[in-house]
Amino acid sequence: MYSVIDIKSWFQRASRELDDIQGASSTDFQRLAKAVDAEVPLALRTLLSECNGGIWLMEKKLLSVEGIIDYTCKHSPSQYWKDDMIPIAEDGSGGDEILIYRAKTGEIYEWDDDNGCSDDPIARNFSRYLEEYRNHLLNGHYEFVDGIGLIEHVGNKSHSPQKSRK
Repeated sequence: MYSVIDIKSWFQRASRELDDIQGASSTDFQRLAKAVDAEVPLALRTLLSECNGGIWLMEKKLLSVEGIIDYTCKHSPSQYWKDDMIPIAEDGSGGDEILIYRAKTGEIYEWDDDNGCSDDPIARNFSRYLEEYRNHLLNGHYEFVDGIGLIEHVGNKSHSPQKSRK
């Protein structure tokens, strides 16, 4: 999972606020396993072991293990919530727009309280999503702005890994 190390390093270079990014502990993962009704994918476990929240996945901020547990508890009563959903990242404002992983399909979707899951996945595979995301970061397509997240460089065509349909 070199992509995870590259993503973490990119964010540490991009912002002094992210110099002290900590990973989740084994205790955190035990709590997570008890809180969600689905198997946490290896790519997400690897990402959380390096960055327990704090980095951005485009305009959404990676949830910590505690954040994943909180979102799962908060949204599981929703008519739209399914047992195989694992929240990954939130919109940064504490709102209800989140990225979720669907364990049954392995795909990544956008989700909100009003509509539930988007119809189409934004990525067919979380590992591939991270690889594409890393490539876009390292190719200079984005820059990080503290408190906002990533912004696309002016003049770049959209290279969002969220638009990938592979």
